[in-house]
Amino acid sequence: MASSIRIGLIGLGRHGLRYAQHLAANDVPDASLGAVWTRDAQKRGQLAERFGVVNAPTLQALAQSDVQAVVAAVPAGLHMPVVKACAAAKRPLLLEKPLARTADEGAEMCEAMEASGSPFMVAQTLRFDPLVLALADQLPSLGQLTGLSFEQRLEPRGLAWEDDPELSGGGVLMQTAIHTVDAARFITQASTTELLTATTGRVHYAHNEDLGLLHLRLSGGAHLPQPITADVRVSKIGGSRHMRFALFGREGGLEADFIDRTLIHTVGRERTVQAVPEIPTVPTVTSAFVQSLRRNTPCPVPARDALRSLQVIAEAYSAAGSAEGA
Repeated sequence: MASSIRIGLIGLGRHGLRYAQHLAANDVPDASLGAVWTRDAQKRGQLAERFGVVNAPTLQALAQSDVQAVVAAVPAGLHMPVVKACAAAKRPLLLEKPLARTADEGAEMCEAMEASGSPFMVAQTLRFDPLVLALADQLPSLGQLTGLSFEQRLEPRGLAWEDDPELSGGGVLMQTAIHTVDAARFITQASTTELLTATTGRVHYAHNEDLGLLHLRLSGGAHLPQPITADVRVSKIGGSRHMRFALFGREGGLEADFIDRTLIHTVGRERTVQAVPEIPTVPTVTSAFVQSLRRNTPCPVPARDALRSLQVIAEAYSAAGSAEGA
Protein backbone atom coordinates (compact mmCIF):
# COMPACT_ATOMS: atom_id res chain seq x y z
CA MET A 1 0.00 0.00 0.00
CA ALA A 2 1.29 3.47 -0.89
CA SER A 3 2.75 5.57 1.90
CA SER A 4 0.02 8.21 1.59
CA ILE A 5 -3.41 6.61 1.97
CA ARG A 6 -6.42 8.34 0.42
CA ILE A 7 -9.42 8.17 2.74
CA GLY A 8 -13.05 8.13 1.67
CA LEU A 9 -15.24 9.69 4.38
CA ILE A 10 -18.86 8.63 4.88
CA GLY A 11 -20.87 11.00 7.07
CA LEU A 12 -20.42 14.75 7.36
CA GLY A 13 -22.29 15.56 10.55
CA ARG A 14 -20.70 17.07 13.64
CA HIS A 15 -18.36 14.13 14.20
CA GLY A 16 -17.72 13.36 10.53
CA LEU A 17 -16.58 16.95 10.03
CA ARG A 18 -13.93 16.41 12.71
CA TYR A 19 -12.45 13.62 10.60
CA ALA A 20 -12.59 15.78 7.47
CA GLN A 21 -10.94 18.76 9.15
CA HIS A 22 -8.14 16.71 10.71
CA LEU A 23 -7.42 14.94 7.42
CA ALA A 24 -7.48 18.22 5.50
CA ALA A 25 -5.14 19.83 8.05
CA ASN A 26 -2.61 16.98 7.67
CA ASP A 27 -3.10 15.98 11.31
CA VAL A 28 -3.01 12.30 10.27
CA PRO A 29 0.44 11.35 8.96
CA ASP A 30 0.51 9.42 5.68
CA ALA A 31 -3.19 10.01 4.98
CA SER A 32 -5.32 12.46 3.01
CA LEU A 33 -8.99 13.04 2.33
CA GLY A 34 -9.92 11.74 -1.13
CA ALA A 35 -13.73 11.60 -1.33
CA VAL A 36 -16.84 12.31 0.74
CA TRP A 37 -20.41 11.06 0.87
CA THR A 38 -23.44 12.04 2.93
CA ARG A 39 -27.16 11.74 2.21
CA ASP A 40 -27.58 15.53 1.95
CA ALA A 41 -26.54 16.19 -1.66
CA GLN A 42 -26.26 19.96 -1.22
CA LYS A 43 -24.08 19.68 1.87
CA ARG A 44 -22.01 16.98 0.21
CA GLY A 45 -21.33 19.18 -2.80
CA GLN A 46 -20.40 22.17 -0.68
CA LEU A 47 -17.98 20.20 1.48
CA ALA A 48 -16.45 18.33 -1.46
CA GLU A 49 -15.68 21.71 -3.02
CA ARG A 50 -14.42 23.13 0.26
CA PHE A 51 -11.97 20.26 0.78
CA GLY A 52 -11.15 19.79 -2.91
CA VAL A 53 -12.13 16.10 -3.01
CA VAL A 54 -14.41 13.78 -4.96
CA ASN A 55 -18.16 14.25 -4.45
CA ALA A 56 -19.37 10.62 -4.42
CA PRO A 57 -23.08 10.32 -5.37
CA THR A 58 -23.60 7.12 -3.33
CA LEU A 59 -21.73 5.34 -0.57
CA GLN A 60 -21.17 2.47 -3.02
CA ALA A 61 -19.58 4.91 -5.45
CA LEU A 62 -17.34 6.24 -2.68
CA ALA A 63 -16.18 2.75 -1.72
CA GLN A 64 -15.39 1.97 -5.38
CA SER A 65 -13.70 5.30 -6.07
CA ASP A 66 -9.97 5.98 -6.08
CA VAL A 67 -9.63 5.68 -2.30
CA GLN A 68 -7.61 3.11 -0.38
CA ALA A 69 -9.61 3.03 2.85
CA VAL A 70 -12.91 4.28 4.25
CA VAL A 71 -13.84 6.06 7.47
CA ALA A 72 -17.54 6.13 8.43
CA ALA A 73 -19.07 8.45 11.04
CA VAL A 74 -22.81 7.83 10.78
CA PRO A 75 -25.48 6.53 13.20
CA ALA A 76 -25.41 2.80 13.89
CA GLY A 77 -28.55 2.25 11.82
CA LEU A 78 -26.55 3.09 8.69
CA HIS A 79 -23.57 0.86 9.46
CA MET A 80 -24.78 -2.27 7.65
CA PRO A 81 -24.97 -0.68 4.15
CA VAL A 82 -21.58 0.95 4.76
CA VAL A 83 -20.02 -2.40 5.65
CA LYS A 84 -21.62 -4.12 2.66
CA ALA A 85 -20.29 -1.43 0.31
CA CYS A 86 -16.77 -1.67 1.75
CA ALA A 87 -16.80 -5.47 1.72
CA ALA A 88 -17.89 -5.51 -1.94
CA ALA A 89 -15.14 -3.04 -2.86
CA LYS A 90 -12.58 -4.74 -0.55
CA ARG A 91 -11.85 -1.46 1.21
CA PRO A 92 -10.41 -1.34 4.76
CA LEU A 93 -12.91 0.32 7.08
CA LEU A 94 -12.64 2.42 10.24
CA LEU A 95 -16.17 2.55 11.66
CA GLU A 96 -17.34 4.88 14.41
CA LYS A 97 -18.66 3.19 17.55
CA PRO A 98 -20.87 1.41 18.36
CA LEU A 99 -20.26 -1.41 15.91
CA ALA A 100 -23.95 -2.02 15.19
CA ARG A 101 -27.48 -1.72 16.58
CA THR A 102 -27.65 -5.37 17.63
CA ALA A 103 -25.24 -8.20 18.31
CA ASP A 104 -26.62 -10.15 15.35
CA GLU A 105 -26.00 -7.21 13.03
CA GLY A 106 -22.50 -6.83 14.41
CA ALA A 107 -21.68 -10.50 13.83
CA GLU A 108 -23.00 -10.31 10.27
CA MET A 109 -20.88 -7.23 9.58
CA CYS A 110 -17.74 -8.91 10.97
CA GLU A 111 -18.38 -11.95 8.78
CA ALA A 112 -18.85 -9.79 5.65
CA MET A 113 -15.59 -7.91 6.15
CA GLU A 114 -13.69 -11.08 7.05
CA ALA A 115 -14.96 -12.78 3.89
CA SER A 116 -13.68 -9.81 1.86
CA GLY A 117 -10.26 -10.02 3.51
CA SER A 118 -10.41 -6.32 4.39
CA PRO A 119 -9.18 -4.83 7.70
CA PHE A 120 -12.06 -3.71 9.92
CA MET A 121 -11.52 -1.45 12.94
CA VAL A 122 -13.97 0.23 15.33
CA ALA A 123 -13.10 3.70 16.64
CA GLN A 124 -13.25 3.02 20.39
CA THR A 125 -11.71 6.41 21.13
CA LEU A 126 -11.58 5.98 24.93
CA ARG A 127 -8.78 3.45 24.46
CA PHE A 128 -6.64 6.27 23.06
CA ASP A 129 -7.43 8.84 25.76
CA PRO A 130 -4.29 9.59 27.86
CA LEU A 131 -6.30 9.12 31.07
CA VAL A 132 -7.40 5.62 30.07
CA LEU A 133 -3.85 4.78 29.02
CA ALA A 134 -2.59 6.08 32.39
CA LEU A 135 -5.10 3.91 34.25
CA ALA A 136 -3.93 0.86 32.31
CA ASP A 137 -0.27 1.74 32.87
CA GLN A 138 -0.57 2.36 36.62
CA LEU A 139 -2.99 -0.48 37.37
CA PRO A 140 -0.22 -2.80 38.71
CA SER A 141 0.57 -0.24 41.46
CA LEU A 142 -2.78 -1.08 43.09
CA GLY A 143 -1.84 -4.67 43.85
CA GLN A 144 -4.69 -7.13 43.43
CA LEU A 145 -7.62 -5.31 41.82
CA THR A 146 -10.82 -5.54 43.89
CA GLY A 147 -13.33 -3.33 42.08
CA LEU A 148 -14.08 -0.78 39.37
CA SER A 149 -16.72 1.90 38.91
CA PHE A 150 -17.60 4.42 36.23
CA GLU A 151 -20.07 7.28 36.25
CA GLN A 152 -20.94 9.53 33.34
CA ARG A 153 -23.56 12.26 33.28
CA LEU A 154 -24.05 14.11 30.01
CA GLU A 155 -26.44 16.87 29.04
CA PRO A 156 -29.11 16.03 26.41
CA ARG A 157 -27.92 17.31 23.02
CA GLY A 158 -31.33 17.43 21.36
CA LEU A 159 -30.21 15.36 18.36
CA ALA A 160 -33.20 13.56 16.85
CA TRP A 161 -31.30 10.38 15.95
CA GLU A 162 -30.32 9.78 19.59
CA ASP A 163 -33.97 9.03 20.47
CA ASP A 164 -34.66 7.11 17.23
CA PRO A 165 -34.26 3.35 17.84
CA GLU A 166 -33.91 2.61 14.12
CA LEU A 167 -30.95 4.94 13.72
CA SER A 168 -29.28 4.71 17.13
CA GLY A 169 -30.03 1.14 18.15
CA GLY A 170 -30.71 2.32 21.69
CA GLY A 171 -30.20 5.09 24.21
CA VAL A 172 -27.41 5.70 26.71
CA LEU A 173 -26.47 2.03 27.00
CA MET A 174 -25.73 1.92 23.30
CA GLN A 175 -24.46 5.48 22.94
CA THR A 176 -22.21 5.78 26.01
CA ALA A 177 -22.14 2.71 28.28
CA ILE A 178 -20.83 0.49 25.51
CA HIS A 179 -17.67 2.62 25.32
CA THR A 180 -17.18 2.31 29.06
CA VAL A 181 -17.55 -1.47 28.89
CA ASP A 182 -14.90 -1.54 26.18
CA ALA A 183 -12.58 0.77 28.16
CA ALA A 184 -12.97 -1.32 31.33
CA ARG A 185 -12.10 -4.47 29.41
CA PHE A 186 -9.11 -2.68 27.87
CA ILE A 187 -7.80 -1.28 31.16
CA THR A 188 -8.07 -4.55 33.07
CA GLN A 189 -7.30 -6.85 30.10
CA ALA A 190 -10.19 -9.01 31.33
CA SER A 191 -10.76 -12.11 29.22
CA THR A 192 -14.37 -12.53 30.36
CA THR A 193 -17.09 -9.92 30.91
CA GLU A 194 -20.38 -11.06 32.43
CA LEU A 195 -23.51 -9.01 32.99
CA LEU A 196 -24.94 -9.40 36.50
CA THR A 197 -27.84 -6.90 36.46
CA ALA A 198 -29.08 -3.99 34.36
CA THR A 199 -31.57 -1.20 35.04
CA THR A 200 -32.75 1.47 32.60
CA GLY A 201 -35.11 4.44 32.75
CA ARG A 202 -36.56 7.25 30.69
CA VAL A 203 -36.71 10.91 31.78
CA HIS A 204 -36.55 13.07 28.64
CA TYR A 205 -36.43 10.55 25.79
CA ALA A 206 -39.67 9.30 24.28
CA HIS A 207 -38.37 5.99 22.92
CA ASN A 208 -34.83 5.17 24.08
CA GLU A 209 -33.52 4.99 27.65
CA ASP A 210 -31.63 8.06 28.88
CA LEU A 211 -30.33 6.59 32.12
CA GLY A 212 -28.88 3.19 32.89
CA LEU A 213 -27.03 1.20 35.54
CA LEU A 214 -25.01 -1.96 34.85
CA HIS A 215 -23.34 -4.38 37.25
CA LEU A 216 -20.65 -6.49 35.57
CA ARG A 217 -18.21 -9.20 36.60
CA LEU A 218 -14.75 -9.00 35.00
CA SER A 219 -12.38 -11.94 35.22
CA GLY A 220 -9.37 -13.59 33.63
CA GLY A 221 -6.04 -12.21 32.47
CA ALA A 222 -2.86 -11.26 34.29
CA HIS A 223 -4.46 -8.40 36.28
CA LEU A 224 -7.48 -10.34 37.54
CA PRO A 225 -6.47 -13.45 39.47
CA GLN A 226 -9.84 -13.03 41.19
CA PRO A 227 -13.06 -11.76 39.54
CA ILE A 228 -14.11 -8.19 40.31
CA THR A 229 -17.41 -6.34 40.15
CA ALA A 230 -17.69 -3.28 37.92
CA ASP A 231 -20.50 -0.73 38.22
CA VAL A 232 -21.35 1.47 35.23
CA ARG A 233 -23.79 4.37 35.65
CA VAL A 234 -24.68 6.57 32.64
CA SER A 235 -27.31 9.24 31.92
CA LYS A 236 -28.33 12.15 29.70
CA ILE A 237 -30.90 13.77 31.94
CA GLY A 238 -29.37 16.94 33.41
CA GLY A 239 -27.59 20.14 32.53
CA SER A 240 -24.20 19.17 33.95
CA ARG A 241 -21.36 16.93 32.80
CA HIS A 242 -19.46 14.42 34.93
CA MET A 243 -17.24 11.51 33.89
CA ARG A 244 -15.01 9.50 36.22
CA PHE A 245 -13.37 6.08 36.38
CA ALA A 246 -12.34 4.62 39.75
CA LEU A 247 -10.22 1.51 40.28
CA PHE A 248 -9.81 -0.09 43.70
CA GLY A 249 -6.97 -2.40 44.73
CA ARG A 250 -5.56 -3.91 47.90
CA GLU A 251 -2.68 -1.42 47.86
CA GLY A 252 -4.46 1.77 46.76
CA GLY A 253 -6.87 3.38 44.36
CA LEU A 254 -6.86 5.30 41.08
CA GLU A 255 -9.46 7.84 39.93
CA ALA A 256 -9.54 9.47 36.51
CA ASP A 257 -11.64 12.63 36.17
CA PHE A 258 -12.28 13.34 32.50
CA ILE A 259 -13.67 16.83 33.16
CA ASP A 260 -10.85 18.12 35.37
CA ARG A 261 -8.34 15.96 33.40
CA THR A 262 -6.72 14.63 36.55
CA LEU A 263 -5.43 11.24 37.66
CA ILE A 264 -5.64 10.74 41.45
CA HIS A 265 -3.59 7.99 43.10
CA THR A 266 -4.67 7.30 46.68
CA VAL A 267 -2.95 5.14 49.30
CA GLY A 268 -4.80 5.27 52.61
CA ARG A 269 -5.50 8.99 53.05
CA GLU A 270 -2.58 10.19 50.96
CA ARG A 271 -3.55 11.50 47.54
CA THR A 272 -1.31 12.35 44.60
CA VAL A 273 -2.95 14.40 41.86
CA GLN A 274 -1.49 14.40 38.35
CA ALA A 275 -2.70 16.58 35.48
CA VAL A 276 -3.25 14.63 32.26
CA PRO A 277 -3.97 16.97 29.33
CA GLU A 278 -6.56 15.98 26.77
CA ILE A 279 -5.55 15.21 23.18
CA PRO A 280 -7.77 15.10 20.08
CA THR A 281 -8.61 11.41 19.83
CA VAL A 282 -9.99 11.52 16.26
CA PRO A 283 -6.58 12.04 14.57
CA THR A 284 -4.97 9.63 17.05
CA VAL A 285 -7.45 6.85 16.25
CA THR A 286 -7.25 7.53 12.51
CA SER A 287 -3.44 7.49 12.63
CA ALA A 288 -3.49 4.13 14.43
CA PHE A 289 -5.76 2.76 11.70
CA VAL A 290 -3.62 4.17 8.89
CA GLN A 291 -0.38 2.89 10.38
CA SER A 292 -1.83 -0.61 10.80
CA LEU A 293 -2.65 -0.57 7.07
CA ARG A 294 0.79 0.68 6.07
CA ARG A 295 2.56 -1.90 8.22
CA ASN A 296 0.10 -4.70 7.45
CA THR A 297 -0.43 -5.31 11.18
CA PRO A 298 -3.68 -6.11 13.03
CA CYS A 299 -6.05 -3.21 13.66
CA PRO A 300 -5.65 -1.77 17.19
CA VAL A 301 -9.39 -2.31 17.86
CA PRO A 302 -10.53 -5.36 15.87
CA ALA A 303 -14.24 -5.40 15.10
CA ARG A 304 -14.58 -8.78 16.82
CA ASP A 305 -13.36 -7.18 20.05
CA ALA A 306 -15.94 -4.41 19.69
CA LEU A 307 -18.55 -7.10 19.07
CA ARG A 308 -17.97 -8.54 22.55
CA SER A 309 -18.78 -5.19 24.17
CA LEU A 310 -21.89 -4.96 21.99
CA GLN A 311 -22.96 -8.43 23.16
CA VAL A 312 -22.74 -7.25 26.78
CA ILE A 313 -25.03 -4.31 25.98
CA ALA A 314 -27.45 -6.62 24.15
CA GLU A 315 -27.59 -8.78 27.28
CA ALA A 316 -28.23 -5.61 29.33
CA TYR A 317 -31.23 -4.65 27.20
CA SER A 318 -32.63 -8.16 27.61
CA ALA A 319 -32.04 -8.14 31.37
CA ALA A 320 -33.65 -4.69 31.73
CA GLY A 321 -36.80 -6.00 30.06
CA SER A 322 -36.44 -4.39 26.63
CA ALA A 323 -35.41 -5.76 23.30
CA GLU A 324 -32.25 -4.59 21.64
CA GLY A 325 -32.77 -1.07 20.41
CA ALA A 326 -36.22 -0.79 21.99
